[in-house]
Amino acid sequence: MSETIKHIFLVDDDEDDRLFFVEAMEEIQPSLICTLAINGKKALQKLETLIELPDLIFLDINMPELNGFECLRELKKSIRFRNIPIIMLSTSVSHKDIDHSIELGASMFFTKPSSYTKLCALLRKVLAAFQG
Repeated sequence: MSETIKHIFLVDDDEDDRLFFVEAMEEIQPSLICTLAINGKKALQKLETLIELPDLIFLDINMPELNGFECLRELKKSIRFRNIPIIMLSTSVSHKDIDHSIELGASMFFTKPSSYTKLCALLRKVLAAFQG
């Protein structure tokens, strides 16, 4: 993807993580649109209503109702959503979770950073990777 990332979608049940993520994105790229959902079920519902699809989806693994793996599986089954790059973000450091994410079609997997500074650095790296 060589164009500028304009719209991202974050799916995470942790309110603090969502707030830090949005704050970091506003610092990195203020014009970016951030759409949020609190679990996989809500994410799929919200995505169906969007006219313009996000350029990237950031997806947490451990969430109620529909976890990240289940949501990823559904997104990759959908003709409308399957080509959107999905970045798994989790507190997990398990190689099993990483491997499973990639098997299901995730573009990247990252363990959630332990600080705001590290989160900003990670998000800069991810955006750069998809902006060419």
